[in-house]
Amino acid sequence: MKLNERHLMQLAAVLDAGGVSEGAAMLGLTQPAVSRSLAMLEARVGEPLFLKGRRPLQATPLGFQLAAQGRTIITASRKASDAVQG
Repeated sequence: MKLNERHLMQLAAVLDAGGVSEGAAMLGLTQPAVSRSLAMLEARVGEPLFLKGRRPLQATPLGFQLAAQGRTIITASRKASDAVQG
């Protein structure tokens, strides 16, 4: 199954920020857009990515794994941008 890199990056940002609104703000996106993206990711993988009712948000084991991949993508993107900027 192919996963969307953007969804993984948003998952990582939400978990790092502790909430959907906070993660969306970090990314310069709206909360509803990020919520839809995360719902699509959960539907794609077929299981929850967050422990329900926890604040700050806490990931399920799968959520942690996917967020780690999202962080890898974010890091690679930043390194590429830095290389271009010199």
